[in-house]
Amino acid sequence: MDPIFAAIDRHRELAAAYSAALEANAPDAWRKSDELADQANILISTKPSTQQGAVALMRYIASWQYEQRPPFHDDDRVWEWHTVLLHTLADALS
Repeated sequence: MDPIFAAIDRHRELAAAYSAALEANAPDAWRKSDELADQANILISTKPSTQQGAVALMRYIASWQYEQRPPFHDDDRVWEWHTVLLHTLADALS
């Protein structure tokens, strides 16, 4: 199975948990935010292994709200998330 589907599902779960924590004014909302950002970085770095996975990733990310779009940290640099995503998709489709 294409690993991107599990990454998308996990991101959806964490996004729902973060939204619920915000709505409830939960004291651990910041931790939920960190978990969501970490998973977003994993998501945009996970190379789809099928064309269907690549399309699912593009559609899912197109549906993101602004606050779901993460910076990507690598070697003490911060990359724009879309740059990482485009490289990941190009690698998957080439």
